[in-house]
Amino acid sequence: RDTPSQDRIAQALCILSRCMRIQQNTAGFFKYALRAMAYHPCSEICCELGHFYAERKDWEEAAIWYYNAVYETRPILTLSSGGREGLEGLIRCYEGMNLPEQAAVYREELGRIAAEAGSGTEELQEYAFGERTQEGEW
Repeated sequence: RDTPSQDRIAQALCILSRCMRIQQNTAGFFKYALRAMAYHPCSEICCELGHFYAERKDWEEAAIWYYNAVYETRPILTLSSGGREGLEGLIRCYEGMNLPEQAAVYREELGRIAAEAGSGTEELQEYAFGERTQEGEW
């Protein structure tokens, strides 16, 4: 288990990566995203990398990162990055690659997660790393 200060560093790297991607600062984005992946891989960074490649229509690379967000890492800020957001990204990627059967697999998984959550979202009913994550999108 990471210490509270290590958690804050990992969270800050996630936020900085997202800001750099939104500002289209590619060098800054990769500076913080790679640092985050080396320091504390998490679903949020994987989604950010997925978004980066999806924005460039590099569907295969984006799919790898969205898959990692859902199945290989855990969220540290928002639960949706390790579920809904990553699965929606996978669906977009496979639709972009004209693979509707694979998109349907992830659409079904998204529906299953929504049904389990009861309200159709992954709100604060779940826990990441044994404690609540912050509410809402970051």
